[in-house]
Amino acid sequence: MKSYNEDLNNIDEKLTLIDWGEFKIINELILPILQESQKIKVGDDCAYVTVNNYKDIVITTDVMPEPLIYKLDYKSYWCRGWYSLVSNISDLASTGCTPVAFANSVEAPDNLKIFELRDFYTGMKDAMIEFGVGNAGGNIRTAPRFECHGTAIGLSNGRRIFRDRCNDGDLLVIVGRIGFFICAYLKAQQYGLDKLTSDEIDSILRPIPLFKEMQLIGKEEIINASTDNSDSILGSIWNLAERSNCKFEILISQRDFPSHILELSEEFKINPWNLFNFWGDWQILFSIAEKNINALDSVSKINNIPYKIIGKAISGKPEIYLKTDSGKKIFKVLRNENFNKTSYNIEIGGHVDSMLKSNIFVD
Repeated sequence: MKSYNEDLNNIDEKLTLIDWGEFKIINELILPILQESQKIKVGDDCAYVTVNNYKDIVITTDVMPEPLIYKLDYKSYWCRGWYSLVSNISDLASTGCTPVAFANSVEAPDNLKIFELRDFYTGMKDAMIEFGVGNAGGNIRTAPRFECHGTAIGLSNGRRIFRDRCNDGDLLVIVGRIGFFICAYLKAQQYGLDKLTSDEIDSILRPIPLFKEMQLIGKEEIINASTDNSDSILGSIWNLAERSNCKFEILISQRDFPSHILELSEEFKINPWNLFNFWGDWQILFSIAEKNINALDSVSKINNIPYKIIGKAISGKPEIYLKTDSGKKIFKVLRNENFNKTSYNIEIGGHVDSMLKSNIFVD
């Protein structure tokens, strides 16, 4: 096997992480290095580990984001605790597994208030109870700013599901609400949190990952490839396109968007495609063969699972496009990306503006 050094030993020593960006770093640096020493498949939302030839353990790790609601001066450590679990078990949801345990490592400045730390762990505990996840311990230490890194563990319910199993002709399905979170946030920003419905408030403060829905769909054994949406819908589609080496034709149009997107788009003068693309609803995107749509429709109707067919996989170089009367329009992959000037973790407000105001199509 070729050593990664043959490809990476000529890197310009002046290059920094921001010169490449998160996804180039992952694809051209981290994965080529780790794939040499790993027996476990890398490059997906989660990893599968077989224990004693019995059942796969599913593992993921992630960092807790500072909730967007902080931009409205609603600084709830309870909310951060809730998000610390959601950001991890949403990854598990993409596999259809059953979440069982959560371990965490918390960093905090020494001037953090005791009641704030209490609220954080209470939010984490409440989410664990809500989702039936056990506490697997953790760590706490002093640091310049508050952070929480978590590791979630689940038990596989059957087939292994990866990002690289899309087939030519597969239909692209999204499970969950579309654009609801960002519409609720923008309404709160304009009119105040107290003007929102309880459903809108919950979508911002205590979002629900879709692992129960995916467990039910997963039992049908119809999913080919899957990923969750934590950075944007287009980013999630690109994850599938890049790993499966295919392109996606988007089959929906603006007239198919939910009313909350169309109404807010008109009121706030925002392109509805940008609202459609936004993160925050923790959807799951997956591909299935067209012959399995009836099975998906059946399990979804029985269990009241919202889903929409939004695209179709086609063999070819990765690309996401929309057919029009004059040809096709290529989508830009607008998403959150670390080591990028528009990263959520550099300046949240600037990132949101970029996601909502940037041209979503290639000129």
